[in-house]
Order: sequence, then C-alpha cells, then structure tokens
Amino acid sequence: MTATVVEPMGNQNVVHLAFPGETEGTEDLVATTDGRQRIESGATVTAHVPVEAIHVFDAESGDALYTRDMAFAEQEPML
Repeated sequence: MTATVVEPMGNQNVVHLAFPGETEGTEDLVATTDGRQRIESGATVTAHVPVEAIHVFDAESGDALYTRDMAFAEQEPML
C-alpha cells in the first residue's frame, strides 16, 4: 500500500492509503497510527488491521456496513 496523504495530529497520524495499481485520486483505506511513527507521503507501507478496528461505509449513502459494534455483536456469548 502507498501512503497518499499523511496528516500529523499530535498524538496520532491520519494516513490515507491506496492499494497497488489504483489510479491516483482513489482512496482505499484511511488509518490512524501512533503520532510517534514517522510516515512520509508516497511511502510504501504494510497495514495490519484487527477486525474489531474495521469500519466499512457505503460510498454513496454513507451508511455503516460494518463497524466495531457489529463485530462484537457477532461474537458468541461468553458463559
């Protein structure tokens, strides 16, 4: 993945990422990282995303398709 935009916000960075082969101007993933990590725009990065941290939205309506709350609701109850 390529970091297309990096927004340093103090304690975290907001990083916009594109998958290989995507055309410029398309955005595949927006992630936050610890603000102590230095990531440069244009850098190739590897992302490890825990399922409970994923939020997916419909591009047209903005409706949530998958969120952390949905992930926890899918888990089996602990006895």
